[in-house]
Amino acid sequence: MRTTVAVTELEGSSARNVLATRARAHLNIRIALGETVQSTVDRLRRVVGDPSVEVRVLSGNDPSPVSRTDNEAYAALGAAVRAVYPEAAVAPYLMVQASDARHFAQISDSVYRFMPFDLSRGELDALHAADERISVAALHRGAVFFRHLVRHL
Repeated sequence: MRTTVAVTELEGSSARNVLATRARAHLNIRIALGETVQSTVDRLRRVVGDPSVEVRVLSGNDPSPVSRTDNEAYAALGAAVRAVYPEAAVAPYLMVQASDARHFAQISDSVYRFMPFDLSRGELDALHAADERISVAALHRGAVFFRHLVRHL
């Protein structure tokens, strides 16, 4: 796992036959654990290696802390998974997507990013796409998971 950088917007010349007098690039960055917004900006400046290129942060957050796995909250989550998905293994993983966890981490040391839906490859590929969807069966099983979790908290 590492910090990823994707150029999402480029702007330069206004026409094919006109030299650009300035250029602009927007980057979407997912910062890996162990790094910060500042360390990422510092690395970008080193990679660009040109002091005339301005690097500015328009918005950003340091990665959320790792949630505990040695507490009742994680045990309850694991019990709900095993009750609804007995064939699944329960194990922590690193989520690299941006999520609302950064807001909840300010009030809790255990913020779990979890989606209790058994999705097909097509459904996974459709996440955040124009035709985002999940099956009724997957939605139902996810609701059963949440019902179990809430009842046992």
